[in-house]
Amino acid sequence: MRELRDILRAIEAAGAGERPLVLATLVRREGSSYRRPGARWLWSRGAPPVGILGGGCFEDDVAEHAAEVCREGQPRLVRYDLSADEESLVWGLGVGCPGIVEVLIEGVPERDGSGYLETLRDWMVHRRRGVVVTVGRPVEAAPVRLGQRVLVDESGVRYCDLPRGPASETVIELARALVAGSEGDLAEAQQRAGAELFVERFARSVALWIFGAGADVPPLVEAASALGWSVSVIDDRPLRLDPARFGRDVRLIHASRGSLEELPGVDDATAALVSTHSFARDAAWLAALLGIELPYLGLVSSRKRRESLLGALPAAARQRLHAPAGLDIGSETPQEIALAIVAEIRAVLAGRAGGLLRDSAPRRARDPATP
Repeated sequence: MRELRDILRAIEAAGAGERPLVLATLVRREGSSYRRPGARWLWSRGAPPVGILGGGCFEDDVAEHAAEVCREGQPRLVRYDLSADEESLVWGLGVGCPGIVEVLIEGVPERDGSGYLETLRDWMVHRRRGVVVTVGRPVEAAPVRLGQRVLVDESGVRYCDLPRGPASETVIELARALVAGSEGDLAEAQQRAGAELFVERFARSVALWIFGAGADVPPLVEAASALGWSVSVIDDRPLRLDPARFGRDVRLIHASRGSLEELPGVDDATAALVSTHSFARDAAWLAALLGIELPYLGLVSSRKRRESLLGALPAAARQRLHAPAGLDIGSETPQEIALAIVAEIRAVLAGRAGGLLRDSAPRRARDPATP
């Protein structure tokens, strides 16, 4: 989410049509790759790129294609075979990743709020889930074109630049099914639409509620904001809620001790962390937070202090609490502690144990049109 935020800000800073911009989106992968579908990379002549597609494996070649897209004004789909064997290094000498990726390279659409990027911005700001279906290679005489899109969320169709007709109805039907949690039939939809279709699931960003605005909270905010998370800092001491201490995207909430009225509803990407360093405040916030179903609830505390706070609670409530919060990485400084906490939150929300990657089972690369 941080990547998209930076790209949208770069587009806004470039001004309306003052310099050509090209956006590259990873739309499909087979096997292993550095990034998954939905990764984006913004190119502009004379300016540093924004985003990462392949960790440097093929961005130079994408830049050459981007310059040609600028000159020709037509989008293109480029395939990169990152695998390598002893006899043939197909692309990217020495890369050796057993995967294939396809990248859609296109000029940035209208910057007047009418393009599909504005819908992505809205999803990002309001933490909405959605599905983007992009047209790839159409068959001959198909009514759709490379790069056309449908964006659908729980409220319905938010953007569609496909011409009206059976093809657009097919793509919209697929996107609606995926948003609703159905598997969808990508192969059938491609046959009916007369084109290859790429599916991107747009996940909502993590909402992190931090209770307490002490000296150790700014590093936490910085670490979470670096990931593009939506961060709120809540405290009953208004003098601590000084905007100068936190970033531009942080929501500062002055609330009565133990009150959750100013906070939005909980969803599957909500995490709460209690870090007031006051026994009475910690107890009040924990009592309120244990009364709601949170995917993650953490407490910045020693084990001894945790037992004093939770001694009278039932075992089920104690089991829900991550205290002391964070992964065991040997943290000492506030920045290291923040890193450990943010890493634990990410692991818990992703359903992972948070151990060493070398000891973990490989994740199965799922078909993009399956949940």
